[in-house]
Amino acid sequence: MARKLFNEARVVRELAVARSFSEAENSDRREWRLMSPLKRMEMMELLRQLNHPYDPDTARLPRVFQVIKQASR
Repeated sequence: MARKLFNEARVVRELAVARSFSEAENSDRREWRLMSPLKRMEMMELLRQLNHPYDPDTARLPRVFQVIKQASR
């Protein structure tokens, strides 16, 4: 589901004008509060994926990196 969310994300180009930073902050908070809990979680997951990319093919450490033969003592 997480990968699907990232691949299906779309940019919504809307402009909201605020007269101050506090007004913009209140507007953002109101918008987040109006979202369903599921939608908020999806948005947080999308932000996480954008900031911390995850590639399942490279996420694991290799089981054997290199075998080294030591000289016997």
